[in-house]
Amino acid sequence: RWRRSDGLYYSSPLGSGMDDLPRWPKGYTPAQRMAGGMILTEASLNPRARDMWKRWLYAQQADHSWNRQAGWIDMSAAMALDARSLAEIARRLGKAEDAAAFTREYESLAETINRLCWDEKTGFYYDVTDKGPILRRHLGALWVLVAKVAPPERARRMAKTLFDPAVFYRPVPLASLEKGDPDYETERLYWRGPAWPNLNYLAVRGLIDYGMRDEAERLARRWYNCCADLFVRTGGVYENVCSEQLDHVKERSFPDYAGHGCLTPVALPALFGWQR
Repeated sequence: RWRRSDGLYYSSPLGSGMDDLPRWPKGYTPAQRMAGGMILTEASLNPRARDMWKRWLYAQQADHSWNRQAGWIDMSAAMALDARSLAEIARRLGKAEDAAAFTREYESLAETINRLCWDEKTGFYYDVTDKGPILRRHLGALWVLVAKVAPPERARRMAKTLFDPAVFYRPVPLASLEKGDPDYETERLYWRGPAWPNLNYLAVRGLIDYGMRDEAERLARRWYNCCADLFVRTGGVYENVCSEQLDHVKERSFPDYAGHGCLTPVALPALFGWQR
């Protein structure tokens, strides 16, 4: 159900967790974003919360109806990671036939992602429509590193983009959407530019997996120090941070966030053996 005829997978904005990320081609109208998608309606909402979400639904319906119109780079790479992981589990259980089947699935999906989602000119992976890659760089593409889908040379080109101040390496890295995108907005919105603990952790782990440990620690220390600075100023750990400033907490960011917010003070030091 969640796979396109080209072999790529898709999801929904809420399904991916990147609620307001603009995945459609630049300049698309609400009608264009809804055309061909599964339309989000009141029937899609939990009846107990329907009244609360109605106003939100009709304000955001076009965004949340963009789904199967494209192959999603993050969903597709995450499914490749699933297949790779299941193959390893099967090998350890001595189930050679299952391991071979999951390995074939991983290799097939990796080939599809590299053939359809990579843009040689910009050196990055993208969501894809029937017309080709949607050239809007966002950090959903980090899943190709964690899934080990990217060939080493492509991973190194991605790393250069991650550390480019004009793209993702803003004063507070990493911006979730590239700086030059017309929808880039870091104070009021969620996934249109703000920096996130989970995305930084994905980037760090991906860089380590491709042998770029020095680059990974450089990013980890920059992000950790930014969060520490904000903690000293405000006394809080947040679900996301403005990628342009540390003077104040951005407008939409839950405080005391014990979910992925803890990746920064707990998981990153453990990765590198940092001492207090």
